[in-house]
Amino acid sequence: MAVVSLASAYTTYIATERGDQAGALDSIASQQSAEEQQAEQQFDAKVAEDQRLLARYAAYDQTQRRTRRDAAAVRTSDPGQASWLDLQEQADSDLQRALNPFFRTVGSSVNTNTGAATYDDELAKAVMRMWDWRLFRADSATTRELAATTRARATSIVLVVVVLVLALFLLTLAHVAATNAGLALAVLGTLAATVAIVRFFLVDAAAAAPLALAIGLVALIAIILVRLSRDRRWFSGGEMSATLPGLIDVPATVRTPLPPVDAEEVGSRLPQLVAVVIAAATLLAAGVGYLHGEAALRSDGQAWIARELGVRAIGALRSAEENTAVGVGKFELALTQRVAGWNAAQQQAYAKSIGDATRAAQLQRDADGWLALADSTEQGSGIAGELGQGSVCDQAALERIRAGVSQESARLAALQDAANAASRHWSEHAAAYVSVLAWLTVAAYLLGLAVVFRERAVRALLSTVGVVMVAASVVWIGSVWAQPWPASSDVADRSASTFAQGVVALVRGENATAEARFTEVIAARPDFVMRGRIEHKRSSPQVRLGRRVS
Repeated sequence: MAVVSLASAYTTYIATERGDQAGALDSIASQQSAEEQQAEQQFDAKVAEDQRLLARYAAYDQTQRRTRRDAAAVRTSDPGQASWLDLQEQADSDLQRALNPFFRTVGSSVNTNTGAATYDDELAKAVMRMWDWRLFRADSATTRELAATTRARATSIVLVVVVLVLALFLLTLAHVAATNAGLALAVLGTLAATVAIVRFFLVDAAAAAPLALAIGLVALIAIILVRLSRDRRWFSGGEMSATLPGLIDVPATVRTPLPPVDAEEVGSRLPQLVAVVIAAATLLAAGVGYLHGEAALRSDGQAWIARELGVRAIGALRSAEENTAVGVGKFELALTQRVAGWNAAQQQAYAKSIGDATRAAQLQRDADGWLALADSTEQGSGIAGELGQGSVCDQAALERIRAGVSQESARLAALQDAANAASRHWSEHAAAYVSVLAWLTVAAYLLGLAVVFRERAVRALLSTVGVVMVAASVVWIGSVWAQPWPASSDVADRSASTFAQGVVALVRGENATAEARFTEVIAARPDFVMRGRIEHKRSSPQVRLGRRVS
């Protein structure tokens, strides 16, 4: 019974541990799912923006081709008109070039012969997924599959616990039943316990290995105690047969007999000692029950906060993406207006050179109007100050502007990570407390049986195992409290802000700054779930930051 009790307590701990691991994997999968949604929203926005730009780019290309054909047709008969058409073709070419920096993906193409524009949105998204720091390592589907596997394993181990409890019940009845019935119950109980332990090995061999060692030790202790009980007359100075089989050779006589042990005195003191231990175990169980309730409450609270932060992160990314898209779109429109003004000024200079004063005056008014409108549109974009008013921006400058889109969502994602880490911490505490309660229950059961049985060897074995389990429960509680605590709110806030700065620096190509910020985050929060993603990103060929942080 002691062996079965020990096995049931240990398998209860493993079942709660596997269930807690499944819950932690579910929380990680939820965080990964939120990150994937954020990334997909950004991909959709980039693709939609490129498709809009590609349509305008193709329109300018068709106009340029038509103007080139018209100029070629009249170049011999009307050279002046051909010159005007050449200027118009150059204007369309300038507008095409002005759009180039605003393309964000690699899925667009224009046929150089026909001018037909095509866009492969799946290719564009595939390339973006390949390089996005949120998606490169593990996806939520894989994590959820692992969580489901772990949960199924926990369920199987729970069934093992049920069978072990049934076996313990049968073995208890075997001690109080008649001879034949007791033997049958003992055989059934032993068979059930053996099947349960074998099933445990098949389900989780790594976790079952320590149980095998413990069963071997308990069996060895039981054999020794039984042997010493048989040979107690030798220890008290009595006569025994020299041919008595056993683990050790026992002499037939003892020259200096030991003082006799008062069995009644020992029998009267054992119930008192056991009662004290049972009372201590009961008080300890009450305290552990309170701690379990507190830990479960904190875990649920942090999980709720994590879910709220995940929703806020998605909303923040969407809002920032829309605002930035509006600003970039206005700046792109202002740039095309400015190019149109420059082309009008060029045409005005040509008209003036050929003596067409009326047309030159009209073109001058058009140029002034386009440039004034461009200035107004640039100011309304809100990003002219960063790109430089009237500048012809490049792709790198635009990416620096767009990098700010992910800052607030990255900060909220890091806060969500901290909340998930705290939830997992308290969930692990709650699971440990449940296991401790199971151990204390089994210990109280064994200590109660130690008072019932009369055999001193059985009493000694049951009471020893019970006391050891109570002591192990105390040590277990101490080890739980000795674990690192989750980051405080101040540390979580600072780490989240630092992480967001690192993400923005990484997108902008400021690799040294990103390296420093991510190092600060990992130093402040070693339990950061996205730590592996940061380290992989820092060592990737795209970034080439050199060393990894272990």
